[in-house]
Amino acid sequence: MTKYPIRVLAAGGVALLLAVAPVLAQGIASADVNEAELESFALALEDVIEMQGAMQAELEGASDAEAQAIRTAFNADLVAAIESHDIEVPRFNAIAGSLEQDQELSQRVGAKRLELRDAEATD
Repeated sequence: MTKYPIRVLAAGGVALLLAVAPVLAQGIASADVNEAELESFALALEDVIEMQGAMQAELEGASDAEAQAIRTAFNADLVAAIESHDIEVPRFNAIAGSLEQDQELSQRVGAKRLELRDAEATD
C-alpha cells in the first residue's frame, strides 16, 4: 500500500484531514469531473468526514505515541475508504483541492452529497 502524508484541507467549508499524494495535480475544472466521478468523490468525501470525526475522538487524551499510531492507522484506513469508491487518492485530492477555487464544482459536490443523503434516507 502506498503511504501518503496527512494534510489538513478546507473543502466546502469543512476542514478535512486528507491523505495527500506527494504531488497534487493542478486544479481541476468542474467540466473535467463527470457524473460517475462526482458520485465517487461525494461518497468518498462522506466517508472521510465520518472517519475524521472518529479519529478526532480517538485523539482526545492520547499521548504523543498513541496519537501517532492513531494517525498512521487513520491514514491507511482513509486511503482504503477513498479507493473503495473507485477513485484514486491523488484524483480525490485534486478534486478536493479545487473546491475552494471552482464554485461550480463545489456546488455540484454539495448537490451530489445532498442527493446521496436523500437517497439513503428513503432506503
